[in-house]
Amino acid sequence: MRVVMTRCTTGDQLGWVERRLLDAYGREWLFEDKVPIFADWDIGFGTVFPKDGLIGCTVVDRQRDAGGREIIIVDTELPDHVEATNGETRFKVRPDQIVLLDRY
Repeated sequence: MRVVMTRCTTGDQLGWVERRLLDAYGREWLFEDKVPIFADWDIGFGTVFPKDGLIGCTVVDRQRDAGGREIIIVDTELPDHVEATNGETRFKVRPDQIVLLDRY
């Protein structure tokens, strides 16, 4: 699923970044982990944020909200055991936030 990497979170030590997800209802979720979990490139001291990133996830369900919009429920526990900073792993996202990759 698409996320935005917003900043390096380890000060002068590279490798950990914060990512932000705005779910289908506009709620913000924050994630923090090593760069390889969210991108296939490395960051350096000159990296300018924000940057596009990804979080691996499993599609759990598809449904329609009260307005008829398609909502996709995803779980980030698999494949990389990623959770939001509050421990949540299930999110309701829009279809355009899902990216199919051959990585897994």
